[in-house]
Parts: sequence; structure tokens; C-alpha cells
Amino acid sequence: MTLSVQTFWLPKRGNTLEEYEDAFDYSMAEYRFAIADGATDSAFARDWAQNLVKGFTSSPPFQVSRFGCEFHKWLQPLQSVWHEGIDWEHLPWYGLEKAQQGAFSSLLGLEFDSMCWHAIAVGDSCFFQVRDNTLLVAFPLNRAEQFGNRPLLLSSNPANNKREWNEILHEEGDCQHNDLFLLMTDALAHWFLAQHEAGVKPWMALWDLKSGEDFTSFISDLRQEGLIRNDDTTLLTICHNCNTSP
Repeated sequence: MTLSVQTFWLPKRGNTLEEYEDAFDYSMAEYRFAIADGATDSAFARDWAQNLVKGFTSSPPFQVSRFGCEFHKWLQPLQSVWHEGIDWEHLPWYGLEKAQQGAFSSLLGLEFDSMCWHAIAVGDSCFFQVRDNTLLVAFPLNRAEQFGNRPLLLSSNPANNKREWNEILHEEGDCQHNDLFLLMTDALAHWFLAQHEAGVKPWMALWDLKSGEDFTSFISDLRQEGLIRNDDTTLLTICHNCNTSP
């Protein structure tokens, strides 16, 4: 199969590029794509989000038992890498206490296998499939009202993940020529679903984005108009043999 991908990202308004705490990664050789949204109020969330997406594109955790045993094993080395990357001895006391609680992040991973796709999600980063100018799949959330302030997130601290084992969601489907796939973190995903519910086809505006400058201008306008929350914002657009607009 032939896939093309574009990546777009922007930190919160008022933050520097170094303060961006979303993450994304992909492997065109393995047809794997992932995004994550590190929780701002946790320590070293950017590093944890990056570990998750790179872990997915290296070896996705699709084999998950009822109690999350296989997923637990998949997380362990990523948690170790996160822990080893922190200079614990030189953290101030307040930073040490926060880091010991662990970092938190959503995860959305997508893998293509021939003309099929498989997706896994924890949290509120979302995946959308568009075919024939129609929204075919919205995963794991499919209504704007489902977004909240406390989504379930994966933690770098194993003690924090016990509730998550029953919240690891899977979805799969087929892929056809000219299908458009969109992966996005929560602020943009909420806007996307709200627009769709209002009868708009928001994927058309996203399909028209061709550069980082386009994305920055687009998101800045949405923020200025109060249509999107001021948050780190990430978008991956993936198209299968696209020759025309979706």
C-alpha cells in the first residue's frame, strides 16, 4: 500500500517550542503512526509522551488481555527509560515529590496491515477516518460532549495504572484508495467533532493545510475566535493513494 503523511504541531499560545508536551512518531516502513498528549500538571510529561509514541512505532501493544497483562509488560521498559532519564539527585524537593508521582499522557496508535488498519487508544487523543467526503470512523470518542477535564491517562508510575487496564480501547477497519486518516490531540479533536455535529466537514480545512505556517495560522485563528481551547495541538494526516480531496 502507498501512504503519505503530513505532521503539524503547535504549543500553547504563550509557550515556547521547548514547552510543547504533545508527541508524535511514525514509521513508514512499518506503517505505524502514534500521537500522545502529555499532561501539563505532571512532571516530565513531554519525555513520557515521547517514550509512548516511540514505543508504539517500534512494537505496538495490540495483544492486551482482560487485565492488561501484556500491555503492562509493554509499558515496563518505557517506564524504566523515563525513570532513568531523570536527574533525581539534583531535583528540588518540590520537583522530586511531583516526579515521584509519575508523568501522565494519552496515547493513540494506528497500524496498517495490507488493506486493514488497527488502532489502540487510552485517553482523549483521537483518530478519524474519512471516505467519500464522509466521516466513517471516530475513535475513541465520537461526540464533542465526551471530552472532559480528567481523561484516563497512562502513567510512568506503575501504581497509577490499575484503573486503565479495562479502559484500553481497540478498533479496526478496512482501508480503500483515497481514504483520509487524521490523528489529533484533544483540543483539535474536540473542535473537529463539534464542527461535524454542526453540519460542517472539518476535514476539508485540515486537508488544505500544506505547511507548518498554514497550521500555525489556522490554529491561531481558531484560538482567537474562541473555537478551540488554548492547548498544545498536534495533527497527523495520512492518506492512502490520494489523488483528489477526500
